[in-house]
Amino acid sequence: MGAKNRIIYLLYTLLFISLFYAVVAFLIIPDMKRAGDLKENISQLESKLKILKEKNNDLQNSFMELTWYKGYLKYFENGFSKKDLENLLIIYGNDVTVKKVNENVEKNYKTAKYLVSMKIETPKNFYSFLNYVEENRIPIKIEYPIVFEKKDLIELRFNITIFSF
Repeated sequence: MGAKNRIIYLLYTLLFISLFYAVVAFLIIPDMKRAGDLKENISQLESKLKILKEKNNDLQNSFMELTWYKGYLKYFENGFSKKDLENLLIIYGNDVTVKKVNENVEKNYKTAKYLVSMKIETPKNFYSFLNYVEENRIPIKIEYPIVFEKKDLIELRFNITIFSF
């Protein structure tokens, strides 16, 4: 009986090992393959997510740029007239005169060129005017020469071009 029991135990052991092998072969190994596929899919999704984040950042930057240019568009649509220019220059100086030099109509916009002469107390007033124009995105271009002449006040002369639709 001892040998028969050993053979039965040996058979049960072999049966258990073969069942264990079958469980590992048919259940765990395919899951491991799926886990490898899932890991590959995750890495692909992470790279796609990185690309989407970069595109999102580019879109955010473009949106900020667009918002910045909307300030210019506001003056283009509403127009920045000679009267608006005179009112703005009066803030920074005295005896403001604005004379139209010429006006051009381009395909998509028009330009009006003016000769500006005014009296200011210090050059700082002129630079404050330039800062205001830049900060408020007023579509004008100040052209050279800019002439400063010292008399009782500083007499300032320059050409300015106003862009509009």
